[in-house]
This record gives sequence, structure tokens and C-alpha cells, in this order.
Amino acid sequence: MLDSTGSVTSDIVKLALDTSVLRQTVYASNIANTSSAGFKPSEVSFERQMEMLAKVLTTSDDSQQASLIAGARALFTSGAMITPSADEHVQLDKEVAGVAENYVHYQALITGYGKYLAQLRTAIGGGQ
Repeated sequence: MLDSTGSVTSDIVKLALDTSVLRQTVYASNIANTSSAGFKPSEVSFERQMEMLAKVLTTSDDSQQASLIAGARALFTSGAMITPSADEHVQLDKEVAGVAENYVHYQALITGYGKYLAQLRTAIGGGQ
């Protein structure tokens, strides 16, 4: 069984991956509605979630960490992270650049988490 550090790491990575998927969905909606009259683009406020998760990393109390992660998950599932963009109209080049940047972040998370799991597998297997 994983200790609390492993659990917190997994929970944080899961939230980051979920947020990346949400961000990709918002980009897709913005791009799909580029020529829709009156459509105002949206964006994902990942920074709000990261502020909460930073608190998780700076506390050593396991029950408080679990509570903070649950709060971040609630923020994610409530849709509170999706906010109207400051832009009046969809800027297609900005949206496409955002898709590319989000893809790179998602791949980095997957790669890093895969390495973390490989280390756990090695530790469980006794270094073999």
C-alpha cells in the first residue's frame, strides 16, 4: 500500500490531468464557435486550483492534505474553473497555440507520472 506521500502525489497528478482535459475541451468549444455570432470564449483558471494544491504540499497533516485535495476536486467538478475570457471574440491563433501548449503539458505529466510508477514498481520488486 502507498504511504500518504504517494497518495498525495497520485491525487495531485490526477487533478492536473483532469484539468488538462477540461482545458482541452474549452479550447475545442472556443475553436468550434469561432464564427458563431455573439459567442464569448471561455478559459480554464488552473491557477486557482494550483493555489489550493500548493497548500497541500506545504502541510504535513495527512487529514488536512486529504481535505485540501477534496476541496480542489470539488472546485474542478463544480465548473468554477471555467471563466469567461477577457477577449470579446475567439482569437483562433491564440486558441490553437493554447491547444499545443496544453498537449505538451499533458504529455509531460503522463511521462513524469509513468516514471514515478516505474520507480514504485522497482521498489516493490526489490530493485529487480
